[in-house]
Amino acid sequence: MNLQADKSFREYGKDFAIVMEIVKNKEKEKQKLRAELEDKNRLEKRMIHYKELVTQALVGDGYFEVTKTFSHLIGKTVILFDRFLHPISSFFMGERNEELEEIVRQLNVKAWEIMNIPDREQWLQYGGDHHLGIWRVVCGSELFGYVGVKASKQEFDLEMRMTLKYALDVYAIQIKKQKLVAEAKEQVKDGFIHQLFLEKIEDKEKVIGYANLFNLNLFEPNRIGVLSIECNHREADLQSIKLKMTWIWEKIRTALHLFDRNIIVTQKEGRYVLIVPDQKEKDSNLYWKLIHKQVRDVVSPTIQGIEIFLGISSRTQTIEDYHICYRQAHQALKIVSNRFSNKHIQNFDNLGSLSILFDLEESFAAKLFIKKYLDPLLNYGNEKGKDLFDTLRVYLSMNGNLKETAEYLFIHRSSLKYRLEKITDLLQLELDDPEERFNLMLAFKLYDLFGQRNLHHG
Repeated sequence: MNLQADKSFREYGKDFAIVMEIVKNKEKEKQKLRAELEDKNRLEKRMIHYKELVTQALVGDGYFEVTKTFSHLIGKTVILFDRFLHPISSFFMGERNEELEEIVRQLNVKAWEIMNIPDREQWLQYGGDHHLGIWRVVCGSELFGYVGVKASKQEFDLEMRMTLKYALDVYAIQIKKQKLVAEAKEQVKDGFIHQLFLEKIEDKEKVIGYANLFNLNLFEPNRIGVLSIECNHREADLQSIKLKMTWIWEKIRTALHLFDRNIIVTQKEGRYVLIVPDQKEKDSNLYWKLIHKQVRDVVSPTIQGIEIFLGISSRTQTIEDYHICYRQAHQALKIVSNRFSNKHIQNFDNLGSLSILFDLEESFAAKLFIKKYLDPLLNYGNEKGKDLFDTLRVYLSMNGNLKETAEYLFIHRSSLKYRLEKITDLLQLELDDPEERFNLMLAFKLYDLFGQRNLHHG
């Protein structure tokens, strides 16, 4: 009986093992089917995302949808930067947008280093233990921008890297498309500016049409600004600076566009040219100082030892004025950069006779003129001669008013009279003579314009 029971138990055990094996195999098949189904669903989902990315690259005009799709695909925060590491679009997964400000601050510190490292993959640590992977968006050998993904290096498995590679290609297509449009528009703008600044405009209707394309009203007052960036470097450094200037110019254009979208920014004859609607100038001096500051803030952190000069024209009244105003701005730039470099900004309206005197071809004549009218004062001792020189300048600027001159110089009226008598004696002329006053004022203008070192000596 026991033997029969043992036999039945063993047979039952075998049957149970067979059943369990069958169940186990069935479970494996189910798991395999589930895995295959998950892979299929994941593949289908990815294909849908890829299709969306391609669709955005082909028909979209912006970057946000590409960024959003890529972010959803990998489940991470994604930021697209231009090639100067300025954020273009971003999509955050659960974080606050304030985090972008911290990322941008860190990138500003390391911008030049990141942009000059050839590696396509770099990692930035910020805010303590946060990490941002940075990859270059390139087409051939041309750099278009950067894509940043908030993740650690360990999180980037093979699947994420494959997705990233595809997204980088899609970004490259989109940026290339935008770049081609921008370059075509810039070429049209350069041609338009060339026509606008001609002394004689042959096809006014065409120029007016192009102006409308760039939202420039030629029949409202505008001013022309001509900008120059001068480098005080050894010749060995100039090649490096030239390489930097190419992308710095694009940063300047971007900064000025953000500052005021109504500014037209272009290049002509190796100079940077601005066309600014005059109604923007509620405070003209302050407005142009702010423009100068925008440029300085872009250039100074990257290139040390540079000076930025800006010449500004009078207001345009007619379409024919643009040629004249461009020359005015160019003239103001030459004067401020060559003779008054400490000012950095010069408005043509404030030049007065300097705009004519600067173009004197015979500096020897100017030297003789200064020698006749100012040398006797400049050579009369060190301090005494300087006092007489300054006294005469103030006296002429006050139109010969003794009271105002004495108050300005903080001296007694009798002291002023003594100085004027001494000046009259040294110069051998009458200060009350209108012709002599004019000559003296002209001598001071020439002295200021050409400088003591260039004309007074040698």
